[in-house]
Amino acid sequence: MSQCIVCLETTCDEPVEHIVPESLLGDITFDTTSPQGLIIPERRLVLENDEVCRRCNAKVLSPLDQYFQAQLGFLKVFWNAKGTKKGEPATMRRPGASAVRTPYGAHITVQTG
Repeated sequence: MSQCIVCLETTCDEPVEHIVPESLLGDITFDTTSPQGLIIPERRLVLENDEVCRRCNAKVLSPLDQYFQAQLGFLKVFWNAKGTKKGEPATMRRPGASAVRTPYGAHITVQTG
């Protein structure tokens, strides 16, 4: 058993929580270095040991993720090569601008005038 880092309630069998929203980075991994200087390959940026309860994930962190994504706009199209969980490409739409990730990279459209 663990404890939620947001509400401090006891947790058990909670879903994985992405530290950086999955829609921004996809499910990519990063190489990290251990305190001993050893390279640890393919580390995911997730909390997977019941650190966040379902309620806090849905009610507190999900709206925060959505706000963060809206503020970053085009960057999620550049960073997320994998796309959505449904297999659709990463996209961004705002008044006067849009972007979509294609197999050739990010395609950006900006309306001028």
